[in-house]
Amino acid sequence: MSIYESLAAWVSQQLVKRSMPNAALTPIVGDAGFREYFRLATVPPLLAVYGPPDVEKHQAFVQISEHWRQLGVPAPEVIAYDFAQGFLLIEDFGATSLSAMLEVQGAKPAWLDACYTSVLAQLHRLQCSPTPAWYPRYDSAALQAELDLFIPWFVEKLLGYVLSTDERGMLQELFDVLIARAQAQPQVIVHRDFHCRNIHVQSGDLNQLGFIDFQDAVVGPVTYDIVSLLKDCYQCWPASFVRSQALAYRKALPPLLQMSSESEFLQALDMMGLQRHLKVLGIFSRLHLRDGKAQYLQDLPLVLAYVLQVLEGYPEGKPVAQWFEQQLMPLIKQQPWYRSVEIQP
Repeated sequence: MSIYESLAAWVSQQLVKRSMPNAALTPIVGDAGFREYFRLATVPPLLAVYGPPDVEKHQAFVQISEHWRQLGVPAPEVIAYDFAQGFLLIEDFGATSLSAMLEVQGAKPAWLDACYTSVLAQLHRLQCSPTPAWYPRYDSAALQAELDLFIPWFVEKLLGYVLSTDERGMLQELFDVLIARAQAQPQVIVHRDFHCRNIHVQSGDLNQLGFIDFQDAVVGPVTYDIVSLLKDCYQCWPASFVRSQALAYRKALPPLLQMSSESEFLQALDMMGLQRHLKVLGIFSRLHLRDGKAQYLQDLPLVLAYVLQVLEGYPEGKPVAQWFEQQLMPLIKQQPWYRSVEIQP
């Protein structure tokens, strides 16, 4: 029996237990991980999920979902699970992601303000809550492991560039700065992949949001999720919009989470974004080279623009910015996926 047949049989059993009619599994494509999703035409609507149990964090997903729902944060209810087989049956938030809504609405200022105010209000609720001890810590080893994806996957394998010992040392000096800055921030619950594709808008109502793909949640830097959303790898906003939204979020935080000043908060946001975007350059390259998901290459130019913007804007980043321009950009501009991206002020 195939995995699909086993999942369908298991789902059927779960529906029978709940006196619900059986429903066919309709595949949903597009996840970056190893999970497979299937939509069920049930009332209420449900999703069946399969993920290899030795790879995917199903237990963490269930535990985090229960915790967030207790806090009033919009995570999907888990209806049933079988960890041994890697099966989940969960609430379906619908097919309309924030990304899809943004494509329809465009950059209408009033709508954008309402949208991001609603999303950040839910993030605020999460990050202002107590942090249970069972959440993993986003410690220096985890941050370094993420940065370690940049050199082998993006620089060496995608671009074919061989680094010297001095170049590796220069990059590690920057990595050390980014890690220290992240560790110095107030620590809160972090979704860890908080962007427009992982936020759903149910029935087009900004008051009915849904957060997904949070199984990697940790306790980490307060700016991580904010910069993931405002400097989204799939959606570019003017720097003025990012700044205003970030400062509004800071103002709403308790004093202990605000850091000492607005400028310190914005610098921490930039440095945290640089850590994330260097990691993403490695991840998107790996998704293409290892997993055959070439569609992520089209998102590299925006991520590169974020990286260069911060490198050029801070003394700590100047050496790497110069190296990027002199050594990597000539190779990058030869890539078929490359295009120039300008971030509006």
